[in-house]
Amino acid sequence: SLTASLSRNVPSLERGYAHNEYVPEQIGHRQGTGEMVVFDLRTTGLGPRFVDVAPWLGAPDETLSTGHTTVELADHYLQQYLDAGGHPVSLDSLMSETHMLWQASTVAGLNGLYDQAMNGVGPSKGKDEAQSVGRDRLLRDLAQLFGTLPKR
Repeated sequence: SLTASLSRNVPSLERGYAHNEYVPEQIGHRQGTGEMVVFDLRTTGLGPRFVDVAPWLGAPDETLSTGHTTVELADHYLQQYLDAGGHPVSLDSLMSETHMLWQASTVAGLNGLYDQAMNGVGPSKGKDEAQSVGRDRLLRDLAQLFGTLPKR
């Protein structure tokens, strides 16, 4: 039911220009000026407007190690978004959209984690280590997803 809901709702989210891999490994700073630079622009294009911040704002609070709640981070992000010329959006809408995008991204990654857990395919050293890392991440991601589902 989660994937059915996501497949209905994610395509209807407002679109914007997105990097689609906005992670620490893709960001740097110029020496001297400190200006932020974003690398690897091959994945940029139109997509859900908040997809780049969904891993931080849409994830459950207990998954973050920032010392801030997702609502605190979202409130700060929303102020920066509006200051930069973004269209007004409520905090509730931002939280709802990023949570949905986090869920969709997590669901999309399950197949790769399953393959890593079963076959040892992955970036780790050796098949056994790759399987162990894959199993740990698969169990973590499934537990986080199940934890976000409505209680019956």
